[in-house]
Amino acid sequence: MHSAVTGTSGTTEIGGGGIARWWRRNCTTIVFVNSGYYFLDAGYWYPAWGYDSLSNYYDYDGPIYTYGNLLPDEVIANVQVALQDAGFYFGAITGSLNVETRAALANFQREYGLPITGAIDQPTIETLGLY
Repeated sequence: MHSAVTGTSGTTEIGGGGIARWWRRNCTTIVFVNSGYYFLDAGYWYPAWGYDSLSNYYDYDGPIYTYGNLLPDEVIANVQVALQDAGFYFGAITGSLNVETRAALANFQREYGLPITGAIDQPTIETLGLY
């Protein structure tokens, strides 16, 4: 499930309160994905902590590098497929950066001499051929 709030005018009050207003004033793009809101900054999606107290769960609370105007879950699903094709990931394609996906990322990064972060970053995306 996706929804987007862009810009600072003409937006619908989502989540209410001052925190949501702060997010909308300070971030150009905020999207709802699965169970939480994310904001886009310099090519990375970040959890929008506090944007909506009812939708505030994240499997992973770090940045997720994006490419091709993809949403966080779309990037993660593509990474899961690429890791599966490369023999590093054996789980379901969920679009969730769960423990199994992070372990597969770390193993891939180790094998290819990348910084071992278990995160979806630009060097990992490029090495996977996803750009």
